[in-house]
Amino acid sequence: MRPVSVVDTAPVRILWLSADVPVPADSGRRAYSSGMLHATARAGAEVVVIANDVEGTGPPDADGLEWRVVDPGPPVQRWRSVFARWPSMTFHHRNAAYEVALERALQEHWDAVIVDHLIMGWTMPAIRSRGLPLVYLSQNHESSVRRRIAASERRTSLRKLPLRIDAGKAAALERRLVEQAALVTAVTPVDASLFEQDAARALLVVSPGYERDVAESRRIDESTPAVAIVIGNLDWHVKQANLRRLLDEVDGRLHAAGQRLRLIGKVPEDFVASLEGRLVATEFVGYVDSLEAEIRAARVGVISERLGGGFKVKALDYVFNRLPMVVLEGSMAGLPLQPGVHYWEFPDEESLAEGLVRLLGEPSTCDALQRAAFDQCAGAFEWADRGVALIEALEAMLDGAGGKIRSEG
Repeated sequence: MRPVSVVDTAPVRILWLSADVPVPADSGRRAYSSGMLHATARAGAEVVVIANDVEGTGPPDADGLEWRVVDPGPPVQRWRSVFARWPSMTFHHRNAAYEVALERALQEHWDAVIVDHLIMGWTMPAIRSRGLPLVYLSQNHESSVRRRIAASERRTSLRKLPLRIDAGKAAALERRLVEQAALVTAVTPVDASLFEQDAARALLVVSPGYERDVAESRRIDESTPAVAIVIGNLDWHVKQANLRRLLDEVDGRLHAAGQRLRLIGKVPEDFVASLEGRLVATEFVGYVDSLEAEIRAARVGVISERLGGGFKVKALDYVFNRLPMVVLEGSMAGLPLQPGVHYWEFPDEESLAEGLVRLLGEPSTCDALQRAAFDQCAGAFEWADRGVALIEALEAMLDGAGGKIRSEG
């Protein structure tokens, strides 16, 4: 039997199947993939990554990783996914070059093959045909998330039927992945319980880590601008819908109170154009070189995502840069924080907007919240711990002692 140890003369050899090279780590998915990849390699595993070179930049610095990047070719027209076997997110990341690279790699020896996100679920048949241990590295319980997204569309929407069909495809693929996987990872205990209901054989809860700049001290007072910020890219129609709901409630209230909202991250031009002339207190800033500088020039961070699920990575940016949070109920899954003590929480966008205006007007309360949240999370989100936890779970899996639900903490 293999000893359960991170330090081993024969390190665990992992084939890691990634949708793309996660550089820049400009989305929650990419940030999590990048963090887990590097943490696992630094913890002692031998990690080989196959990834689509979507940005055309080639592989990043090795940092203990071996990259095998492929040219995905021109993007496939989105409408074609309607007639495909795979859900849309999976269909658009499958290509002939990746299939060739995967087939070649599967001829080598691997202790485990990691399917990074449901996006890469199309690789499952090839992995299982070789009899290799499959690990499903999830970032959401996609089945439930996609069902909620489809249900949220108006009955008259032309997208409702395609979204329902796509949600069914995603649920079927995820169910097969969970059934076939020797180990399933989840980013929150909530997701883990859902995967347990799906009959996962072994589960590991691995929340995201944080390795960017940390504000060791900060004081929020009257001199801090009465500005709220929302961070994150808006390249997904669901995120755009979430933001529209927020802006409908918050923009006018902020203007009346002499306060402002800044939106940090990539935003499609047509989305900005669709809101032109409607917003008076809101500014689309776009991509910035220093996210930390933007956060520290604000009084409150906002998380208002009715749809989407998962762990909100932006919450860690807020916490470790000492920005108090106003959030929509259900947004703090996986964080060791309590509403009213570490952040303010509201059941809907209207009450959130009213609470945001109130909190922006109370700098001393802002200061107390940021201190409480920072102190509660300090030391709890080290990427190194995540890498060690994953390797130990893989070692236990190989020894046939995976267990049902484990946590990196």
